[in-house]
Amino acid sequence: MQHVSNLEEYQSLVKKNRNEKKAKKTNCLLFPDAIQRYIDYGRFFYEEQEAGIFFFADEDRYYQAWFYLNPEIPAEKRKWDKPVLVQHYYTEKNRDRDQDVYAQLEAAGFRHMDTMQHFLADSEKAIRKIQPLARYAEKMMEENGFTYRPPEDSELPLVDQLLDMTPELPYYLLDWHSRKELDEMREEGRFAGIFNKTGELCAAHMFFVSGNILNGWVVVKEEYREVYGMSVFLKNKTMNYAIEHHCVHSGWIDLKNTVSRRYHQSAGYTADDRFLDNWVC
Repeated sequence: MQHVSNLEEYQSLVKKNRNEKKAKKTNCLLFPDAIQRYIDYGRFFYEEQEAGIFFFADEDRYYQAWFYLNPEIPAEKRKWDKPVLVQHYYTEKNRDRDQDVYAQLEAAGFRHMDTMQHFLADSEKAIRKIQPLARYAEKMMEENGFTYRPPEDSELPLVDQLLDMTPELPYYLLDWHSRKELDEMREEGRFAGIFNKTGELCAAHMFFVSGNILNGWVVVKEEYREVYGMSVFLKNKTMNYAIEHHCVHSGWIDLKNTVSRRYHQSAGYTADDRFLDNWVC
């Protein structure tokens, strides 16, 4: 892999591969500011091959990759020092349009992991549904000595441990964040946890805003999922933030995760016809 040094180099590499190699099939939906962020942190790379080019963002546990490929030329099998994730977005209408690219990915050693469907929340409607339960959950937690607050630096490993114990949220869906970004999220109420009297982390959530789109994750330790209503409490916090900051609350849910799908639909989320396939090598 070679570093991408600036946005102009990235644009030049894309143009070169599209023109010289006819590498016009792509999964890249990155906006310039997202690319610039990776470049600024020294975490953006590229590899060229006969079929086109792959760009890589170092997400700590894995690389996320975006490609520009000529579908008539086989993609090369390569080995990297950590797993590589390729995501492909599509609608119900064009589900079968990129089967040639899927064949390329499979031949290059990528394995289809899961398919996720897009959900959108009407935050005003959703909060009316969940707020009474969230208030009851907050009362229950206060009576039992739980606290809701941002995790301190020394507690960040507790968040990683909780994420590792949550198979519904695989490692390849967890983005890397700099310490500065984590500090901003903690200060703005976008990264926090629920702790019991002994300091055990029982639940946590983190959410991100890009433009006016808000999405993120919520995790609850298994033994606390059926009591206290922590998930509803955290969702309520997120919904309030979305309303206050005029955000559209968006999320992706695995098609196989029927429990989560039912829960989100009951909480005011609506599925649309956008899908996402995750491929890992």
